[in-house]
Amino acid sequence: LTQITAQNSTILLEDSAFWGSGDAAEVSLTDCSVTMEDNVFSYGSLGSLTITGNTLELGKNAFSNCEDLSTVTIDCPSVTIDDNSFFGCSDLLIVSICENGRSDNDITLEDGVFQYCDILSSVIIGDGTVETGDYLFTGCPDALSGTINGQSYIAGN
Repeated sequence: LTQITAQNSTILLEDSAFWGSGDAAEVSLTDCSVTMEDNVFSYGSLGSLTITGNTLELGKNAFSNCEDLSTVTIDCPSVTIDDNSFFGCSDLLIVSICENGRSDNDITLEDGVFQYCDILSSVIIGDGTVETGDYLFTGCPDALSGTINGQSYIAGN
């Protein structure tokens, strides 16, 4: 698996659908409503993830331990990311969620979403209603910085 591309679709990926798949795969879902259940890409090899559209729901551990995943870009007005969805993505460097200038985004990030992302350096989570769980960035570098709902975030502080 090297690439997944979809446009103008409603997508449902059930539990463990692409478990352990990929060879630095590029995943791009444009103008889609997406539901990914638990462990959909866990232990896969992805290079980048880009999702735009109406809604995104990620189940527990959806992308956990994905080697090579370096960038995540999500731009949907309704985003729900369940526990540990990006846990242990050791190459994850940049995350952008709803960096769209809209104030009506509805973003929920449950517990431990980015735990132990060893080199994560930049996170931007857009404006609107933003709810975050516990341990969101536990085990991430002290140099991690960015914005959450328009407020500066620096991990070491």
